[in-house]
Amino acid sequence: MDPDPSLTSLKQRLELPGEIVVQLTAMKDENRRIRKDLELERRKVSRLTVAVKTMWDVVERTFPGGCTFTFRSLALFHFLLFHRL
Repeated sequence: MDPDPSLTSLKQRLELPGEIVVQLTAMKDENRRIRKDLELERRKVSRLTVAVKTMWDVVERTFPGGCTFTFRSLALFHFLLFHRL
């Protein structure tokens, strides 16, 4: 049985009801807004991470051997928290 050529055309478009088009457009706009907000938060966290690392390095140099928690552990936590999304 051969497939119907009218159904397999790549250029065929499906006309959606207006209400669905409006909902899809709203979802797309919300998704863009959320992605933009998420990217802004990621940049903030990255800057904060650099600041904390700098402060941590100062503390390690000031009190050698007094720090039992390494910044690498914090960096790994940051990576796992923000790159799994």
